[in-house]
Amino acid sequence: MGINIIFKNNKNEEKIFDTSKIEKLKIIIDRTILKNPRILLFDEALLGIDEENEKDILKYLNEYEKGRTTIIVPHKLSTITNSEVIFYLEDGSVKEKGTHKELMDKKGKYYIYYKSMEKFN
Repeated sequence: MGINIIFKNNKNEEKIFDTSKIEKLKIIIDRTILKNPRILLFDEALLGIDEENEKDILKYLNEYEKGRTTIIVPHKLSTITNSEVIFYLEDGSVKEKGTHKELMDKKGKYYIYYKSMEKFN
């Protein structure tokens, strides 16, 4: 089920577009980027989106991340595996940080959490 977006032209005629969740997310990203923020924050933005569309949105987002700080609070860890740095937080403090590969090689808290989440994906 999509979301109706209404556009009015200069003749005050309405056009209604039914958009998917993916298209809505792209529109939200575009509107945010128009404001030219230095920091982008996505809090579980990809919740409920299938893996194929998640990859599409992440690819789309990568076009806009350059020169900005992007903070992603993931629902699925696959969302952040290509991040420059991942901070593993526990009880309000950083317990581990590094790339996905570094954290997996370390086999610490992030590794344990990642492996436990694989069961659900």
